[in-house]
Amino acid sequence: MTDRESKSAAGEFDYVIAGGGSAGCALAARLSEDPSVTVCLLEAGPSDVGDRAILELSQWMHLLDSGYDWDYPVEPQEKGNSFMRHARAKVLGGCSSHNSCIAFWPPAEALDDWEAMGASGWGARDILPYVSRLESNDAPGDGHGRSGPVRLRDVPPNDPCGHAVLDAAAAVGLPTVAFNRGGTVLNGAGWFQINASGPCARPVCTPAPVARVEAPNVRGNRCPADLKRARSRLRVQPARTGDRVRGRHPDVVVARLSAPDPGVPAQPGGTDRLLGQ
Repeated sequence: MTDRESKSAAGEFDYVIAGGGSAGCALAARLSEDPSVTVCLLEAGPSDVGDRAILELSQWMHLLDSGYDWDYPVEPQEKGNSFMRHARAKVLGGCSSHNSCIAFWPPAEALDDWEAMGASGWGARDILPYVSRLESNDAPGDGHGRSGPVRLRDVPPNDPCGHAVLDAAAAVGLPTVAFNRGGTVLNGAGWFQINASGPCARPVCTPAPVARVEAPNVRGNRCPADLKRARSRLRVQPARTGDRVRGRHPDVVVARLSAPDPGVPAQPGGTDRLLGQ
């Protein structure tokens, strides 16, 4: 047993990532590409490997308000929908294993709020260039990446039911908008971008009720697949009360892509070390 393996067996790692969601899996895969480091990825939920309840996209609605979901309530909404649940996946892969392949950029305002609360280096100016590098996007605009490993695409606006939803939204004052175009959509209705190949139609209204028209044969790309590259340098470990792991670097990486609760200061490490240059 090598010195690195013995330290991992004893619960000591170079990096400890708290949260095996979309961000955590991406960080774990990226960090573990370095053969000289060990990584421990902690996840409270189960693995999605071989789980048909997750891998069959047509079943995604059954994941909501289930053992795979943290089931958070939404804040009261000015125009209704105050009793909706905000799905946050409790499973390896997080919402990339849970969100029916919907893909959107993190809101710049939320990133800037995160930095203002103490997460130096995690503002929009620092983070969004990495999002661009991650994607291969067919949407127009100079801000999009064209050669990254994650394919994002617009849904072809060909579905008559989707058009009916958008027409109805426009009739009550919700403008038709496009997502992932650089600005945060606060009021409008439009087609989400997706991280998938195959036919799919999915219009979404915000803040009005969400309407979707699904196709069962859409194939999605999921972050946990990238973990296969990690081999022995990565341990995926269930997060259980009482377990102790220790990171050799001074920080535990809290893997989140959204702004944290204002009562919980965010103190992750620098973006260069976590995401790579």
